[in-house]
Amino acid sequence: MYQNNMCIGNFTEALIYVITFGYGKPISTWVAHKLGYKDCGCEKRRQWLNKIGRCNESIDLSKL
Repeated sequence: MYQNNMCIGNFTEALIYVITFGYGKPISTWVAHKLGYKDCGCEKRRQWLNKIGRCNESIDLSKL
């Protein structure tokens, strides 16, 4: 049976990319710098969501 394991963090990142027309990361980095942070936390959020969703980072969805 075919099973597609989409990671929650990767899905969220892709959704933000689509909604912001590819400007999600630059916008969030700009806001973070204006608020005094060095990083927007996008990568940490993606990794955390993937971890709580029990996502295996080694899955290559392009070969399914």
